[in-house]
Amino acid sequence: KGLEAPIVILPDTLQQPRGGDSLLWPQDGEGKAPLPVWPIKRDYALAALEGPRAGQRLAREQEYRRLLYVALTRAQDRLYVCGWEGRRAAPEGNWFQLVEQAMAGLSEAGEAEAVDFDFAGEIGADGWAGRGWRYARGTPGTVAAVQPGAAPADVAGASAVLPAWARTPAPAEPVPPRPLAPSRPSTPEPAVRSPLAGAADADGRRFRRGRLIHRLLQSLPDLARADREAAGRRFLTSPLHDLSPHDTEEILAEVLAVLTDPALAALFGPDSRAEVPLAGVIETASGPQIISGQVDRLLIEDRTISLIDYKTQRPAPESPEAVATVYLRQMAAYRALLAGIYPDRPIHSFLLWTDQPRLMQLSDALLAGHAP
Repeated sequence: KGLEAPIVILPDTLQQPRGGDSLLWPQDGEGKAPLPVWPIKRDYALAALEGPRAGQRLAREQEYRRLLYVALTRAQDRLYVCGWEGRRAAPEGNWFQLVEQAMAGLSEAGEAEAVDFDFAGEIGADGWAGRGWRYARGTPGTVAAVQPGAAPADVAGASAVLPAWARTPAPAEPVPPRPLAPSRPSTPEPAVRSPLAGAADADGRRFRRGRLIHRLLQSLPDLARADREAAGRRFLTSPLHDLSPHDTEEILAEVLAVLTDPALAALFGPDSRAEVPLAGVIETASGPQIISGQVDRLLIEDRTISLIDYKTQRPAPESPEAVATVYLRQMAAYRALLAGIYPDRPIHSFLLWTDQPRLMQLSDALLAGHAP
């Protein structure tokens, strides 16, 4: 993919791509392909298809060699070209053969050398021994041959011994704990207001109303204050929402009241951000815990951090102590993660119940009892 690495190993370069596109595209006299042809069997081959078939083979061979160029130019320090011989003879023109021919040419020019390799002493019965080629750019003729049983040599010819870690199996990767996704609670949430109660029922209107308030509180703060009312009215008067003029003005007035409240202005001001993803690891009594979620709104200031999570389609409780445990755990998880990122700043946590709307602050003492 165009990326480089200090060491690149091509482990099996004796294979070639097989076949190609099952469709052939014969050209007419003007160089156009009016119709594709699907040759079912070679027995039914037509003379008119030999040209397209040869062109297909040529394009496949050119792409095969372009990929070899990419493979040979990805190494920063060392490149190992290897082959694996199966029961069938390797096809002509494979990568290994092409590289070997090039190395032979470099050898004749004195830039590469044939070397006897023997890796049995290093990796046991799976080790390979045989004749190969070595080329060191800028240092021709300085690499000594590796004799059977001898210590391996580096590019400059100095002997080296494999470190202990090279002979030790890699340790098992630790299994990370299951991520905690506060935005997707694993325990039951409070019942939602039913959207099936009927058009004349207040709960049905609140269900839709909460979703619209959520969207406006997400989007309108990104606009200039003078443009918010007009943008909100355009959104609410869309035929998709099927709102009466009274409902439209009522929802818009409540959203704008939240956005213009001096006590809440900073939470929805230009320095705050909507739909902010949060991810990290916190230490808990049972070990490390991964947290991954998304905060509806986040305000990062020099001295404090404020986060808001919207609760849509659910009635607001009378007090913070009456908030459902699942929501307290959610906000406590966000608070713990932000505290690890900003340990020197107090964190203010809010729930916004969108069907009223009503902003409720959750104290640190309340959330401390529900920390992960």
